[in-house]
Amino acid sequence: MAITSDIVQYHPFGFRYIWLKLVGTLLRGFSSIAAGREFRAQIAAMPAGVTRRRIQIPSRDAGRTITVDVYARERAAGASGARPVHLNFHGSGFVIPSLGSDSPFPAAHNDALDAFAYLASQPAEFSLSQVTLSGFSAGGNLAMALAVSLPPSSIRGLVSIYANPDISTVPAPPPSKTFTAGLILPPFIRSYFYKALILPSVDRTDTRLSPALAGAERWPENVFVACGSADSLWFPGKDLVEKLKGMGKHVEWMGVEDAAHAFDKGIGMTPAMKVKVDEMYGQAIALVKRCA
Repeated sequence: MAITSDIVQYHPFGFRYIWLKLVGTLLRGFSSIAAGREFRAQIAAMPAGVTRRRIQIPSRDAGRTITVDVYARERAAGASGARPVHLNFHGSGFVIPSLGSDSPFPAAHNDALDAFAYLASQPAEFSLSQVTLSGFSAGGNLAMALAVSLPPSSIRGLVSIYANPDISTVPAPPPSKTFTAGLILPPFIRSYFYKALILPSVDRTDTRLSPALAGAERWPENVFVACGSADSLWFPGKDLVEKLKGMGKHVEWMGVEDAAHAFDKGIGMTPAMKVKVDEMYGQAIALVKRCA
């Protein structure tokens, strides 16, 4: 029987769990080095007048909190009132920083819901009528899943960067095999991510995993989707764009030529690719500003 509850069902202890745990630990170790380097570079590049503070917000799980980095522009003296809020989910393959084998579906989705609940609990700081979402890779899946899980019109705009909107199907090969920036995720790595995230008894058509299957009324009115031409998630993203356009949504698509997965993260970055990345971020920022 398929599981559609919001209660996390854990992998039973055994060979499969040990294998998932071991591979996840190795991936986490390798990826944390690159992620730390990127995070430090982002902090160093923060524009003047922007502050960052790390907070711990409540989790539905007893004795646990969720780490959130809050970025905000400094306010003029005497300024007050709730401000528009943009909630971004980082990429991770659902493995980093939390091991998918220890936090399978719907653990990450529950965290996303808890993050939104925290925003709602702080009306003096955050304007719930001006919320936008974004995410990269697995984080894009979380952003889309959160958007379609909330009451209609809760989210003003959504940005999804090289994310899979439908985990229930196997994507067709991308239109290109050549790329200068990014990386190709081998099929066995992607298979590992999903095995760690999803127990065999879970229905992959659940819209918290495959938000592309949600009805029109559950999607935000404004959506921006981008993906590299050598990324296996090209066609899932493009298919989602066509579906949402057919639903009457305002959707923008940017297909990035000569790019694979995570092409904006510095791997093989060239001056020409930097121009494309800046254009992509420009379109995403423009959508967020329109919805604020």
